[in-house]
Amino acid sequence: MRRRDVLAFLEAVITYRVPKDDLNLEILADLVKQVNERFPGSGKRAVFELNRKIKSILCKLPASGFDSGKEMDLRNLGRFLGLLTSAENQSGFDNRLDIISLLREAVAKGNNALRYIIPFVCQFLTGGGGITRKNFQIFKLLKLIHDKITVVSEIKSEIEFLFET
Repeated sequence: MRRRDVLAFLEAVITYRVPKDDLNLEILADLVKQVNERFPGSGKRAVFELNRKIKSILCKLPASGFDSGKEMDLRNLGRFLGLLTSAENQSGFDNRLDIISLLREAVAKGNNALRYIIPFVCQFLTGGGGITRKNFQIFKLLKLIHDKITVVSEIKSEIEFLFET
C-alpha cells in the first residue's frame, strides 16, 4: 500500500465494511492501527471519516418508525469508534464526536431517537475498554436515562446489558 491509497482504503473500510460487519470489528480496528503505524496520521483520518459516516446516518434517521438497518449500522460504527479511540489501546486518535450532547439531544427527542443512540453509545463504551473521566459522565447520563419512567424497556435492557459487562 502506498500513501496515496490510504484514504481510499480507509473510506472503503469505514463506508462499506464496518457498518455491515459486526464479527470482524476488532480485526479491522487493528488493521487501521497498523496502517497508522506505517502511515502516521491515517488513524486520525480514519476517526474523522468514521465521525463523518456516523453524522451522515444520524442526519437521516426517521422522525417516526424504526429502521433496524440504520440501528445496526450505528451499533457497529459505535463499537468501531470505541475500539479506535480506546484509552486502553492509547492509539492517540482523537474523537470529535460529542457523545454526551448526542445523548442529551436524543433524550429531548424521545424514545424513537433513543432507540438509535443508546445502542450506539453502549457499543462505543463496550469497544472503548475502560472508564475514563469522560466515559464516567456518559455512564452517569445512561443511568439517568435508564431510571426515567417513560423510557421503553428495549432501551433499558440495552443499558442494563452494558452495566453487567
